[in-house]
Amino acid sequence: MSTQNRYARPADEVLWNIPGKFDTTFKWEYEDGVDALRKLYEKGKNLQWNTNTRIDWSQNLDPENPEELPDEGIAVFIPTCGTG
Repeated sequence: MSTQNRYARPADEVLWNIPGKFDTTFKWEYEDGVDALRKLYEKGKNLQWNTNTRIDWSQNLDPENPEELPDEGIAVFIPTCGTG
């Protein structure tokens, strides 16, 4: 999909060539920095939204109605007569 007509002011050039030469190295051994990486991950979760601390996992919830709302609150609820 072209982005040429998406902007109010068209770009003078459509392509920008950036010359460069570099090596790419993949290191598949993570033991050296795994503790620091885990600490950084936990810090990020604590500064954002951490499910380990924000949710009370000890609660026993009904998977069909976790908010315990009455059926009458559902717009498509059809009450039964009670006769069988």
